Amino acid sequence: MHAGACGCHSLWYADYSDWGKLQLKGNQLSDKEGNPVQLTGWSTQSLHLDEVQECLGESQWKLMNQYGANIVRLTMNVDAPDAYLSNPDKFKDIVKKSIAETRLLNMYCMIDWHIIPDSINYYADPNDYVAESKDFFGEISKYCSDNGYDHVLYEICNEPNCGWINVKNYAEEVIPVITANQPDAIIVVGTDAWCQKIMEPVSNPINPDYKKNVMYSFHYYACSHYSLLGDFRNAQKNIPVFVSEWSAFKFDGSGPFCAQNGHEMIVACENRDIAPQVVSWCIGTWGGKKENSSFLENICDAKSSSYKDDKGGKYFDYVYELMPSCYVPDPTILNIITSTEFSINPNPTSGEFTIKLAENIEANVEIVNMAGQIVASQKIVGSASINKILTAGVYTVVVKSNGGASTQKLVVK
Repeated sequence: MHAGACGCHSLWYADYSDWGKLQLKGNQLSDKEGNPVQLTGWSTQSLHLDEVQECLGESQWKLMNQYGANIVRLTMNVDAPDAYLSNPDKFKDIVKKSIAETRLLNMYCMIDWHIIPDSINYYADPNDYVAESKDFFGEISKYCSDNGYDHVLYEICNEPNCGWINVKNYAEEVIPVITANQPDAIIVVGTDAWCQKIMEPVSNPINPDYKKNVMYSFHYYACSHYSLLGDFRNAQKNIPVFVSEWSAFKFDGSGPFCAQNGHEMIVACENRDIAPQVVSWCIGTWGGKKENSSFLENICDAKSSSYKDDKGGKYFDYVYELMPSCYVPDPTILNIITSTEFSINPNPTSGEFTIKLAENIEANVEIVNMAGQIVASQKIVGSASINKILTAGVYTVVVKSNGGASTQKLVVK
């Protein structure tokens, strides 16, 4: 993948082909080698909604991927009318198909068991459907195990609102169903009060037998939850956190557009000086549902747009610039400056390597590790040998020239 001059964040694009099966190293979500990773992508609208059907499927995952996503979060309402409980086999098949499709695209896939509160007191207890949950996650994890699909993360209860002890009891009943099939699976557990009380698991975590599996979800709607950022940063010091759902609007998807509040959450996810954990996130939403927080408006294709704020700024542009690669398939969609082609030899390398530009021009070369840190920087003209002591691992070589940038993977043995 490559990037243009569009304000992209520090972690350049990587995916399953680079990282492989994920694991927890302490509190940090990490690749197969133990290096920090950051998953960034979109959350769908619920799989059962008629108005978002054209926004699902392989062509849509591919479009997400081309916009820079390395993860798809599949949202599946459980007990809404016409949702999972109305036809479990139908939705299991949809999920299995999506798992296979995302694997072919080298994307990660999060399966969201999406419980919704009642309309009277907003109570939402995953224990109401624990048997159905165990059946679903048992079958899906068995399917993944049988087919070698280790790119799947399991979010076993979205936005509970029933007290943390009830959520914890539910999780400790469902988790072993998954780990019986995939012992090292990454399992994201929703926190109480619609995934806002992220500090409660710090003092009362899930059974330590599952420490290598469990992350805790935090949801952030920038216009509604700015006051929770302090808890979010504090939690990162103690437990593995995944922001499985967020947007720059209110929690109900309406305006206003709180871009600065959203930016501060992104900084907290990425800046290790603020919090000692690179945090992955999924933004809402990918879909044609008419909400301000929809990335695409009305139809799900590459020429669609989205909500404009009162200053003319588009939510489309805001979200697009958060994605690591800032890449689109069609250069007419956005004004991207053409990047400079280059080669790296040898690659893999055990030491010195040469970068050769396709043109005899001046460029700045940066070597970026998987934590997004620049570990080496050098100006070159045409070509140059780089002899920098680097620890074994995967790096991103960034070549910047003419206002644009290109990247390639570098493997150090």
